[in-house]
Amino acid sequence: MEAKDFVPLAGTLIGGLLAVAGGYFANLGLARQKEKAEAKATFRAKLEEVWGQMELCLEQVGVVHNRAVNIVDADCQVPSSDVADFEKVRSRLRMIVSLYFPGLSGPLAAFRTGAFEHETASRECAFIFATSPSRERRLEKVAELVTPKYTACLNLYKQFMDQVGVTAREYV
Repeated sequence: MEAKDFVPLAGTLIGGLLAVAGGYFANLGLARQKEKAEAKATFRAKLEEVWGQMELCLEQVGVVHNRAVNIVDADCQVPSSDVADFEKVRSRLRMIVSLYFPGLSGPLAAFRTGAFEHETASRECAFIFATSPSRERRLEKVAELVTPKYTACLNLYKQFMDQVGVTAREYV
């Protein structure tokens, strides 16, 4: 055999190797693309869950506030079943944030502290109701004790949700 007979054979072999290598790297690229898409989908789902859980938290803060302001319950207590459900929401929210979005832990802790302070002020209504028969005096005390905590809690909620938006934009 002459050397010129090996040229087509070598070209065929090199072309075959390049085709196999190209197929391998294309599959590797597609697998990475799929992993990134799955990671984004998981991120988006968890972020939506954080958003929904925060909405439930804010709703519960609103319930506590309305009970204090409207003086519906003499003891300003949230029914124990609501408290248990609210604690589940808070625990789930804290877990999701700590696992998936550690950068949101600070703003979430600030919101949780604000919500706790609001609840504490709302529960202080029991003493006010017991000692003051005047509706105007009760409303004055509620406005003095509870409303500033509620406003602060709403501001902390807004700050947290703004940070959630920043986190979403950073990832996407």
